[in-house]
Amino acid sequence: MNLSKIESRTLKTGLGNYFFFINVASEWHNVLSQNAIDEIISLGSNVKFLGHYNEYVVEE
Repeated sequence: MNLSKIESRTLKTGLGNYFFFINVASEWHNVLSQNAIDEIISLGSNVKFLGHYNEYVVEE
């Protein structure tokens, strides 16, 4: 998977607590993507999938 963006934000629950937005630039494959999400969950993290969208390149 090609991670095109990783952005961290602080949680307001305490010092050193963060959440992350991660953009993946690749084709959406249900099995592979779900396996990646399951792997993150198995490490003890919470995951909220916000969706997937098409990316368009604007040529100048």
